[in-house]
This record gives sequence, structure tokens and C-alpha cells, in this order.
Amino acid sequence: MLLTFFIDTALLLLIWLVQLIIYPVFAYMNEQELRRWHSVYVKRISGFVAPLMLAQFIVSLYYFDFDIPSFLRLIFLAIIWINTFYLAIPLHATIFNIPSEAIPEAVKKLLRINWTRTILWTLLWFMSVLY
Repeated sequence: MLLTFFIDTALLLLIWLVQLIIYPVFAYMNEQELRRWHSVYVKRISGFVAPLMLAQFIVSLYYFDFDIPSFLRLIFLAIIWINTFYLAIPLHATIFNIPSEAIPEAVKKLLRINWTRTILWTLLWFMSVLY
């Protein structure tokens, strides 16, 4: 399943870049810079992440094999999607509206929330290598 491997690799690289480089940089920006850049960032990153997440889900369903790795894969993806749509995206939306003194805590929370996706996408990548 080379396609699975390529999609999982793309998301693995993307999530680690976000977790270790992009989100931490937010803490070094002043309020005006962060609000201006963040709106650009959200639009641009969505253009990469959304199609990859959708492709990953579709390919996982297509190759679903009623075995433990297939079930784990779908469970991990469900957790990633829930984390993304119910935690990360709403938190990104609040960065536009919260007072400037609350931004550093929001960035820290974004990093904490994102660890779930980082770990699960890493595990999915290992699964695509092993199975």
C-alpha cells in the first residue's frame, strides 16, 4: 500500500513541522503580528492538511481488512479528526478574538492539543511501514 505510506509520510512530516517549528514560533510574535500571520497560516495550512486527511481516511477505508491494524487505524483517525475539528480548529478561531494577554496560554494549549495528533500520526506512519 504505497499510497498509504506516501499520505502517512506527508502528514507525519507536516505534523512534526507544525509541532516543533510553526506553533512554537507563535509564542515569539507580538499580538498584531500573530493575528495577521495566523489568519494567513490557517488558510494556507488548511489547503495542505484537509486534502491529505480526507485522502488518508478514504484510502484507509478502501484498504480496510477487518484485522487489528485496520481497526486501530480507523480508531486513530477518528481521534485525530475529533481532536482537529472539536479542539484544534476552535482554538485557532479563538486566537482572533481573545485578549492579547491570553494569547500565550492559547499557544501553549494549541501545542498540548496537537501532541495527540502528532503521536497518532506518528503511530499511523509506523503502521504503514510495518503493515
